[in-house]
Amino acid sequence: MSNSFDIIILGSGYVGALAALVMSRKGYSVAIVERSALPRFSVGESNSPEQDRVHLALSHQFGIRELGFLSSYVKIKKNQLPISIWPKEIIWFLFDGPAPRHGEPAEIGMQAVPWPLGPDYHCMRADYDLYLLTLARKYGAQYFGMAELRQIEINGQVSVEVETENGAIDLQARFVIDASGPNSVLARKLEIPMIDPDETSLRTRSIFSHFINANRVEELYKEVLKPIGIPRDNGTLHTLWDGGWAWIIPFDNGITSVGVVLDMNTDSLDHAKLSSTNAFWTVVKNNQYLSAILKDSNSIRPYDRTGQIQRRAQKVVGDKWIMLPPAGGLADPLLSPGNAVAANCVGRLAWAIDSVLKDGRPGSESLDFIEQRFFTEFKYIRMVQDILFQSFYSPEVFREAFVLFPMAVRMGIATKPAPAEAPAFQTSWGFGNSAFRDLAEQVCSVVKAGRKADVNGPQLASQVRETVRNADPTRYAKYFFLRSSTPDLHYNRLHPLVRWSLSLRRSRDPEIAAASKGAVKNIVGHLLRSRLAIGHRPRQARMIMRQVWIQMSGNVGRKILGLASPRRTSASPDNAHQAIDEGPSVLGKVD
Repeated sequence: MSNSFDIIILGSGYVGALAALVMSRKGYSVAIVERSALPRFSVGESNSPEQDRVHLALSHQFGIRELGFLSSYVKIKKNQLPISIWPKEIIWFLFDGPAPRHGEPAEIGMQAVPWPLGPDYHCMRADYDLYLLTLARKYGAQYFGMAELRQIEINGQVSVEVETENGAIDLQARFVIDASGPNSVLARKLEIPMIDPDETSLRTRSIFSHFINANRVEELYKEVLKPIGIPRDNGTLHTLWDGGWAWIIPFDNGITSVGVVLDMNTDSLDHAKLSSTNAFWTVVKNNQYLSAILKDSNSIRPYDRTGQIQRRAQKVVGDKWIMLPPAGGLADPLLSPGNAVAANCVGRLAWAIDSVLKDGRPGSESLDFIEQRFFTEFKYIRMVQDILFQSFYSPEVFREAFVLFPMAVRMGIATKPAPAEAPAFQTSWGFGNSAFRDLAEQVCSVVKAGRKADVNGPQLASQVRETVRNADPTRYAKYFFLRSSTPDLHYNRLHPLVRWSLSLRRSRDPEIAAASKGAVKNIVGHLLRSRLAIGHRPRQARMIMRQVWIQMSGNVGRKILGLASPRRTSASPDNAHQAIDEGPSVLGKVD
């Protein structure tokens, strides 16, 4: 077996396996070097529309049919993939503190992208990453597992020495991809500083674990929570309080992922003295809703605690190397940006790698646009997250500030990329557009000034609303929440992408208006070209659009798609540990 490759990838987690799969499919010889035993626990368990869109784009572009299965919950279930998942039909926020009226908890819920483009899903990363790694090996990548990196040199070529259970192995390649995670191997080996850019003040840490027997919100609060058409448990649940938030992510194997994220600027816990377990439960006991959800639960693995989450490498590309997120940088997990940004970076690299390996151009030139887009994403995603953290104290302020997120994401989905740029892999969250960047900066200034001046929630919310309405280049200062216990409740019956594209066409910004020209036609065309439609004949077209309407309008279509009552098995400590330790029981389905 030859030890000379085109590309060496350090790390076999989500981004490493995805990069190996795509590069192998492009025809390059790939070696994956992994230090740990697989499968293994990891967080980053909530997918996003942007991440699913990249999966679908890569699947079509490189003919990887199995990768397209990972573009929605319905497709994973339909193809019976060996992955523990859960539908993400709603992004739901529950505010800790006094109930606003009639004993009803303060809540905001937004519908995720519906069928046929969605819904998104949660995934057990032990299953998910192993499935992708199996695909990469199917398409030709060679795997060196339980391999400790001893030395790496990058001169005329890349030389890597690893120690395995069978002895030392020397590997050579023309390019190396660092997908080793937050503790970047290349950053240490090349002495590249990991910095904390001073663009915002947001600095957070996290404590998390997996649990069984967590209570379901709809059952806990069925007397006070009004029905909204989609079960609140069918999605990513967040509890918010001034200074932090928690995620509650269920899976169909009875396990629930729970983590608390704390603002280090206001965190009063003595983490030097408190164990991870004690610190976690100290936070839980101070949160009435999180306490109720976890009161009957048991953790099934040790608690993990991070240091400061936000940091990035001073440089992420070189002539013969690249650091992909999270090795190149990491933001707060709020709204699940990490894997979407990483997948976009893989797509950009796939588009540009030929100029390095075939044309012989330096990577520092050919891949510079990847670095610049990633730095922009890191800055402005962190800025939006900072705005939301500052808004946690008031549901009214949070609702007005949160509109930035669906505006940015839906712009990225609905608009067409410029012909000269990497197709479908533009800057995440719409921040490649200067108007959106300016809007984020204006809202950030208003919120921070309001908090500094101790402005009350309703008054600051009014200021944020006016800022968005006056500066919003898309004229999309509207709401499409399924449920909000604050005033101006809206239930949106129109497909979000169609509604969004209509607002884009009316944009006051020429750049956005030009990029989105014909967006309605493109989106409707995508719906009609789905596999449920046969060609473009009128009868089949009417049938598919009727199914779209049914799915969005009630539970009939959701039952057909298996979303109304997804099956969830109960988990005992023994079989829960087995699910984590052993991973998928069936891997042959991808061969």
